[in-house]
Amino acid sequence: MKYYINQRIKVDEKGRGTIKYIGEIQGVSGTWLGVEWDNPSSGKHSGEHNDLQYFSVRIPNSGSFIKPSKKVHTGTSLFEAIKEKYIERNLTYSEKELPENIGKYGKIEAVGFGKITAEKSNLELLQMVGLENGSVYGIEQDEIHKLSKSLIRLEELDLRENLIAAWTDALQIIKSIPTLKSINFGNNKMQFYNSPDFNNLSLQKYSEIEILDMSSTGVSWKQVVDICTNNFPNLKSLILARNDLKLVDVDKETVASAFKNLEELNLQANNIQSSEEISFLGRIQNLKVLNVSENPLDEFLVKGFDKISDEFQSLRVLQINDTEINNWMVISQFEHLQLEELGIRRTKITWPNSVEKIRAHAISRVPSLKKINGVFIDSMARRDLERLYLSDTRKLYLSLFSVSNPKIFEFLENHPRFSVLCNILNEPGLSENPGQIANKQINLKSRLLNINIQIADILETESETGEPNQLVNLIPVIGTIKNKAVPTTTMIRQFKSIVSRLYKIQPTKIEIWRCIEYTNGSKGYINLDAQTRDFEFYDIEDNDTIYVVKV
Repeated sequence: MKYYINQRIKVDEKGRGTIKYIGEIQGVSGTWLGVEWDNPSSGKHSGEHNDLQYFSVRIPNSGSFIKPSKKVHTGTSLFEAIKEKYIERNLTYSEKELPENIGKYGKIEAVGFGKITAEKSNLELLQMVGLENGSVYGIEQDEIHKLSKSLIRLEELDLRENLIAAWTDALQIIKSIPTLKSINFGNNKMQFYNSPDFNNLSLQKYSEIEILDMSSTGVSWKQVVDICTNNFPNLKSLILARNDLKLVDVDKETVASAFKNLEELNLQANNIQSSEEISFLGRIQNLKVLNVSENPLDEFLVKGFDKISDEFQSLRVLQINDTEINNWMVISQFEHLQLEELGIRRTKITWPNSVEKIRAHAISRVPSLKKINGVFIDSMARRDLERLYLSDTRKLYLSLFSVSNPKIFEFLENHPRFSVLCNILNEPGLSENPGQIANKQINLKSRLLNINIQIADILETESETGEPNQLVNLIPVIGTIKNKAVPTTTMIRQFKSIVSRLYKIQPTKIEIWRCIEYTNGSKGYINLDAQTRDFEFYDIEDNDTIYVVKV
């Protein structure tokens, strides 16, 4: 078997690695392979033996020497791997065992799942191919024509965790399948250097590619920018997780030019430490989704705050989970963007200490948000969260005792939208001192309605008026009346929750009714079934009786 430096191999019980040395070792007979392992725990040293250095490794103690043997697998070509999985593998499964993924051209396999029946095993039908966690090293010259002629509908190819050793091998695969739109090279430790065919491949445009995953490939930021400039003019989604990228290595103008059509960028776990590095992405014109989670960031555009509105103008989704951010002011700055979704899970923000209150603070500080930490927020939920935020922060304000307290300015700085929300929600605000706020809170009680609530049974009789949702009579259940003070702004949906707690009835099993008088003096009952309407809409007054019907 032929070996070469930087060749990717897979070894039984060791996993994948890269050959860094081939030759003899002083004091030991035979030819040895010096390997840097993808999993550092498979290593024993850093490429040395008896104080002699034979090769170097990026992670200390991730290397070892092994003897060439049958356990060392150098992989298979792409065409052979596709044939083995999609044609030559056992095809005796019954129809009941097969997936029902019916594509435009017949029964096909989704990425990584299932098999194709014998009669549907023609490669021309494939739209998606999943060869993840395999041993593909690239393609042979005599297979280039076979691939382009056979895989005429292939759009998605998953080659993560294989044995591709060089970027030129990756480009050769893309060139051989001109219909490709999405390709995953993640966890293939590649060499990005000049090879005999590098210029021929690296200067070609692969305009069909829209999604590219190069996570854990060892690529540098400068190489990424060059690759996208030269090869992928229409790239929309780029995943670059775990590559230890240095974003300051390329100026902002060059970055913006390289990613003219880019909409989504994943830079997760790249040891990005400063907002200065993040700012190098600000001029990517169409960038809508940015993921910088798992980076040791403790700020995001805090410096040069006045320039935020000039950058990231298209950004709608930002993920900063698992970062070192510990200040709500970092979040408040996003008010000047047009973010619709924000992820701030497992940051260093320690106050408040509940999931709901963290959601309330984020929503209240960034008014454009529609989704926080994976939870969609509708208009009603937004108002509830904003009120929770005001309740939470007002306690802090009241502790300052007086507007003359210098700390009031610190409060204003830390809660820039507090006064705005007070005005929107007609709540006590900063224009008043604590005594005035206390009086206004007393006045709020005047907006409360004292409601009598009683269980009732429906008498199945149509109303005289013929109006829908109306009955001639209800029969109140003796001994079930309760009293509750609720705001006039209470919605029917909210009131059902109150009733549910009072009577231990599921909200979905409750109907709300009230008595009405007709012009002829007779009485009837109307079903208050508009869930988002409040008591004020239904003209409910103090001391009215509301009837609860169990359905």
